[in-house]
Amino acid sequence: MPAPKISVLIPTRNYARYLPEALDSVLIQDYSDFEVLISDNASTDGTPEVTARYAARDRRIRVHRHEEDLGMVQNFNWCLHQARGEYIKYLFGDDRLADPGALPQLAGFLDKNPSAVLAGSARKVIDDASQQLTVWNDFCTEGLHKGTRVIARCLQANANLVGEPSAVMFRRDHARAGFDPEYRQLVDLELWLRLLEKGDFVYCPAVLSCFRRHGSQQSEANRADKIALVEAARLAWKYLDRCSLSMREKRDLVFRHAHGLRHLSRRNTEALHLRQELSSWLGKAGYVSAWCRYRLLRLGKDIRKPARNAGTGRLQPPQH
Repeated sequence: MPAPKISVLIPTRNYARYLPEALDSVLIQDYSDFEVLISDNASTDGTPEVTARYAARDRRIRVHRHEEDLGMVQNFNWCLHQARGEYIKYLFGDDRLADPGALPQLAGFLDKNPSAVLAGSARKVIDDASQQLTVWNDFCTEGLHKGTRVIARCLQANANLVGEPSAVMFRRDHARAGFDPEYRQLVDLELWLRLLEKGDFVYCPAVLSCFRRHGSQQSEANRADKIALVEAARLAWKYLDRCSLSMREKRDLVFRHAHGLRHLSRRNTEALHLRQELSSWLGKAGYVSAWCRYRLLRLGKDIRKPARNAGTGRLQPPQH
């Protein structure tokens, strides 16, 4: 059987409730040259029944069930190593594609832009009941964005502006090493930055995917442990001299992470070592200078804060 153009990879665990929505969003695509690989990571709910039903309907769907829990990142990588397509499209079991043209549009962007290693789009954030919460459109401008500049933007924003795995398509040949199991919260961003050292990012401002937020996600548990603080500092330190930031921007970035780790470093060894390295890079004078700039910026933000609504006592919602 010839290899498909796109491998849609669905690593999942205990998402039987959402899987039909995810799979239906793939099967209605205006495109047929794809395979679907579902990797069931030892689910204890009705996932095996759901996946068997869909596999019987469409021969492009392959299902593998792991009898023991591999771990989240290991399950991601198992899927990637089994994929046969030129392009990789992850879709988590609780997410879905937002448009029947999602696969052909993202693949088309990669086809037309040989320097791009990643393609992404705006995405809709939905809740447990599939109702829209907001739309994330961090790049706005359609087309090619230089890889090193995207790395710098993500580091400065301290955010994954590229998108979650369900919002991204990438070239398999550039990602054979897979996701780094040393990361738990920013595992996707770590891979995106690694890929963006090799090439560019191409963006579609149309909403092509839906990212679901709910309390049972692994990321919610990780957030309570403040894992992201350490991993973000680790990435900033790693890419400090590999991205297009000015020296002042680098100093501000390093200070922000060193300052942010000050409480966590009292009980987390890695946080302590990172804070020491970041602070040493700044030096005493650099730290004081960055701290003064930080306080001035914070003061300016406090002055510009919107007034509370006298009728409701609620702040105006922030603009993403």
